[in-house]
Amino acid sequence: MQENIIELVGRYISAPMRPSGGNNVLTKCPFHKGGNETTPSFSINVVKGVFHCFTCHEAGDLRKMLKLMNVPRAVVDREFKIIQPYLDRERENYLLLKKSSFTKEDMFKADFVLPEEILGVYEWCPSNLLADGFEESLLRKLEVGFDRRSGRVMYPLRDMYGNLAGFSGGATTPGVWPKYKVYQGRQRRLDGKVEPGDFGPWFDEDRELANYVCKNHDFLWNFDQVWPRIIDDNSTTLYIVEGFKACMWMLQNGFENTVALMGSYISERQQYMIHRLGCTIAVCLDNDAPGRRAAFTVADLLWRPMHGKIKVMVYPEGDDNTQPDDYEREAIQQLALNAVPFVSYVNMIRKGQIQWQ
Repeated sequence: MQENIIELVGRYISAPMRPSGGNNVLTKCPFHKGGNETTPSFSINVVKGVFHCFTCHEAGDLRKMLKLMNVPRAVVDREFKIIQPYLDRERENYLLLKKSSFTKEDMFKADFVLPEEILGVYEWCPSNLLADGFEESLLRKLEVGFDRRSGRVMYPLRDMYGNLAGFSGGATTPGVWPKYKVYQGRQRRLDGKVEPGDFGPWFDEDRELANYVCKNHDFLWNFDQVWPRIIDDNSTTLYIVEGFKACMWMLQNGFENTVALMGSYISERQQYMIHRLGCTIAVCLDNDAPGRRAAFTVADLLWRPMHGKIKVMVYPEGDDNTQPDDYEREAIQQLALNAVPFVSYVNMIRKGQIQWQ
């Protein structure tokens, strides 16, 4: 039924739509600049049936969208006769899922906890990270290892309480896809052959791990180390970056309260974890067009729950560096410390001082 919503929207918005993380698609907003904005800023959730423009801030459900576009009421009713049962069902499923999240024993504990001994399988220190300037002592502290079988850097994923929940394997060879792989343990059939899971046969043969699944967006990388400090001192600042290397670089350069989203998308569970802290948040995502748009989205989602205590890191205009670990110590310290309040960031976007291309 997601296709039905996309088809419905496509009948009234002629601009192309492209995936934008989660269940969202992004297209040009029909409510400002005559529908001809240069950079698409109109996000539509094809499961919930809601929209939000990140530029003019018009928002609501699809019925409101069609009404604002002066679609006759009879036509709107006819359109929704088709998709309303689907929207109602998805809403019911969403409420049940949210209810179960809060009634389970602990929504922040990993569904599957791996034995710590698995870390020993990947105990080799990644030479490529040493070559990039990361200190071996930091890599050891963070338990970052190397999978010699697949040639991937292994980043342990831990839940809020430090339980080992899984691994994300980072490619070390250019062009290898995916760049980061969340290791799963299920066997799969490829070209008529049974292939072992990402960990290898030894993992698949363990019956206790037969149903193992890991979702990296259930966690914030390094959060288990950060939250005990901040919960007792919410006068500090939590720095949020996209990836592992950016997080490690911030840590190595003195920003010990840094966590990684493991992507440019922030999940509801990650938001709930941050809500518990009550401190100031500095969003320090990558310096490319997707990173800048994601920084706005993440800050916008956190702004109200965190009572406006949100800042965004702004890179120098025309800077070709794309992420925090591209900068030397003094530069990254200056950028992070000079992060601007989210309201100021929004004003910079409106004035064209933040480029979205």
